[in-house]
Amino acid sequence: MQSYSVSFARVTGANGQIRRYPLLPVLLDIKGMVFHVNFLLDSGSDHSFLSRAFVQDGLGIHIEDLPQGEIQQGLGGTFSTGIIKGKIKFGPAQSPFMEEIDFVVSKDRTIEPNFCLLGREPFFDHYRIDFRMGWRKLGSCGKFTIYQERMKSK
Repeated sequence: MQSYSVSFARVTGANGQIRRYPLLPVLLDIKGMVFHVNFLLDSGSDHSFLSRAFVQDGLGIHIEDLPQGEIQQGLGGTFSTGIIKGKIKFGPAQSPFMEEIDFVVSKDRTIEPNFCLLGREPFFDHYRIDFRMGWRKLGSCGKFTIYQERMKSK
Protein backbone atom coordinates (compact mmCIF):
# COMPACT_ATOMS: atom_id res chain seq x y z
CA MET A 1 0.00 0.00 0.00
CA GLN A 2 1.39 3.38 -1.01
CA SER A 3 1.85 5.96 1.75
CA TYR A 4 3.14 9.49 2.13
CA SER A 5 4.63 10.92 5.35
CA VAL A 6 4.85 14.61 6.20
CA SER A 7 6.32 16.40 9.23
CA PHE A 8 4.12 18.76 11.21
CA ALA A 9 4.57 22.39 10.17
CA ARG A 10 5.84 24.84 12.77
CA VAL A 11 3.63 27.94 12.79
CA THR A 12 4.27 30.97 15.00
CA GLY A 13 1.05 32.39 16.47
CA ALA A 14 0.24 36.05 17.14
CA ASN A 15 1.53 35.64 20.72
CA GLY A 16 4.87 34.28 19.45
CA GLN A 17 4.15 30.73 20.60
CA ILE A 18 5.11 27.99 18.14
CA ARG A 19 2.38 25.49 17.28
CA ARG A 20 2.65 22.39 15.13
CA TYR A 21 -0.04 21.74 12.54
CA PRO A 22 -0.68 18.91 10.07
CA LEU A 23 -0.29 21.02 6.91
CA LEU A 24 -0.26 19.07 3.66
CA PRO A 25 1.56 20.75 0.75
CA VAL A 26 -0.39 20.20 -2.47
CA LEU A 27 -0.61 21.45 -6.02
CA LEU A 28 -4.11 22.86 -6.42
CA ASP A 29 -5.52 23.19 -9.94
CA ILE A 30 -8.62 25.30 -10.40
CA LYS A 31 -9.70 26.17 -13.94
CA GLY A 32 -6.18 25.51 -15.24
CA MET A 33 -4.51 27.79 -12.68
CA VAL A 34 -2.07 25.84 -10.50
CA PHE A 35 -0.97 26.96 -7.03
CA HIS A 36 1.16 25.54 -4.21
CA VAL A 37 -1.16 25.52 -1.18
CA ASN A 38 -0.66 24.17 2.35
CA PHE A 39 -3.94 22.58 3.50
CA LEU A 40 -4.73 21.94 7.15
CA LEU A 41 -5.97 18.35 7.59
CA ASP A 42 -9.10 18.78 9.69
CA SER A 43 -11.06 15.64 10.59
CA GLY A 44 -13.53 17.83 12.49
CA SER A 45 -14.61 19.71 9.37
CA ASP A 46 -17.46 18.21 7.35
CA HIS A 47 -16.16 19.74 4.12
CA SER A 48 -13.00 21.01 2.47
CA PHE A 49 -12.68 24.81 2.45
CA LEU A 50 -10.83 27.45 0.48
CA SER A 51 -10.45 30.92 1.96
CA ARG A 52 -12.34 33.86 0.44
CA ALA A 53 -9.06 35.75 0.03
CA PHE A 54 -7.53 32.91 -2.00
CA VAL A 55 -10.58 32.59 -4.28
CA GLN A 56 -11.04 36.34 -4.75
CA ASP A 57 -7.43 37.55 -4.86
CA GLY A 58 -5.59 34.44 -6.09
CA LEU A 59 -8.13 33.22 -8.61
CA GLY A 60 -9.90 36.50 -9.39
CA ILE A 61 -13.32 34.91 -8.88
CA HIS A 62 -16.21 36.82 -7.28
CA ILE A 63 -17.67 34.73 -4.45
CA GLU A 64 -21.20 35.77 -5.43
CA ASP A 65 -20.66 34.15 -8.86
CA LEU A 66 -20.03 30.67 -7.39
CA PRO A 67 -22.80 28.07 -7.42
CA GLN A 68 -24.75 28.07 -4.14
CA GLY A 69 -23.53 25.59 -1.54
CA GLU A 70 -25.13 24.34 1.67
CA ILE A 71 -25.66 26.51 4.73
CA GLN A 72 -22.78 25.69 7.10
CA GLN A 73 -22.47 26.01 10.86
CA GLY A 74 -19.26 26.21 12.83
CA LEU A 75 -17.66 28.02 15.74
CA GLY A 76 -18.15 31.35 13.96
CA GLY A 77 -21.88 30.83 13.46
CA THR A 78 -24.12 29.97 10.51
CA PHE A 79 -23.15 31.12 7.02
CA SER A 80 -23.93 30.72 3.31
CA THR A 81 -21.38 29.15 1.01
CA GLY A 82 -20.38 28.84 -2.60
CA ILE A 83 -18.86 25.78 -4.24
CA ILE A 84 -15.81 25.60 -6.50
CA LYS A 85 -14.28 22.46 -8.00
CA GLY A 86 -10.56 21.83 -7.85
CA LYS A 87 -7.99 19.08 -8.24
CA ILE A 88 -5.27 18.41 -5.70
CA LYS A 89 -2.02 16.54 -6.29
CA PHE A 90 0.35 15.56 -3.48
CA GLY A 91 2.84 12.93 -2.45
CA PRO A 92 5.86 11.44 -4.17
CA ALA A 93 6.62 12.93 -7.60
CA GLN A 94 6.92 9.54 -9.30
CA SER A 95 3.54 8.29 -8.00
CA PRO A 96 1.41 11.17 -6.64
CA PHE A 97 -2.03 11.00 -5.12
CA MET A 98 -4.68 12.99 -7.00
CA GLU A 99 -8.20 13.91 -6.02
CA GLU A 100 -10.97 16.10 -7.42
CA ILE A 101 -12.76 17.99 -4.65
CA ASP A 102 -15.74 20.32 -4.32
CA PHE A 103 -14.42 23.10 -2.10
CA VAL A 104 -16.67 25.25 0.06
CA VAL A 105 -16.09 29.02 0.25
CA SER A 106 -17.77 31.19 2.88
CA LYS A 107 -19.95 33.98 1.48
CA ASP A 108 -19.81 35.71 4.87
CA ARG A 109 -16.80 38.03 5.10
CA THR A 110 -16.63 37.66 8.89
CA ILE A 111 -16.51 33.84 8.95
CA GLU A 112 -13.77 31.88 7.30
CA PRO A 113 -11.05 29.46 8.38
CA ASN A 114 -7.49 30.65 9.05
CA PHE A 115 -6.20 27.93 6.70
CA CYS A 116 -7.49 26.24 3.60
CA LEU A 117 -8.87 22.91 4.92
CA LEU A 118 -9.15 19.34 3.75
CA GLY A 119 -12.11 17.90 5.66
CA ARG A 120 -14.01 14.65 5.93
CA GLU A 121 -15.94 14.95 2.66
CA PRO A 122 -14.33 13.72 0.49
CA PHE A 123 -10.70 13.74 1.69
CA PHE A 124 -11.02 11.66 4.87
CA ASP A 125 -13.45 9.35 3.06
CA HIS A 126 -10.71 8.47 0.56
CA TYR A 127 -7.57 8.57 2.70
CA ARG A 128 -6.52 7.24 6.09
CA ILE A 129 -4.33 9.61 8.07
CA ASP A 130 -2.23 8.39 10.99
CA PHE A 131 -1.10 11.20 13.29
CA ARG A 132 1.99 10.70 15.46
CA MET A 133 1.17 13.46 17.92
CA GLY A 134 3.52 12.20 20.64
CA TRP A 135 6.49 12.99 18.43
CA ARG A 136 5.66 16.70 18.22
CA LYS A 137 8.02 17.71 21.03
CA LEU A 138 11.04 15.91 19.57
CA GLY A 139 13.33 17.26 16.89
CA SER A 140 11.30 15.62 14.14
CA CYS A 141 8.29 17.81 15.11
CA GLY A 142 5.97 14.83 14.74
CA LYS A 143 4.50 13.59 11.53
CA PHE A 144 1.43 12.25 9.83
CA THR A 145 1.18 9.51 7.23
CA ILE A 146 -1.46 9.31 4.50
CA TYR A 147 -2.69 6.08 2.92
CA GLN A 148 -5.27 5.72 0.16
CA GLU A 149 -8.35 3.97 1.61
CA ARG A 150 -9.74 2.62 -1.61
CA MET A 151 -8.75 1.91 -5.14
CA LYS A 152 -10.16 4.59 -7.38
CA SER A 153 -11.99 3.59 -10.54
CA LYS A 154 -10.79 5.34 -13.68
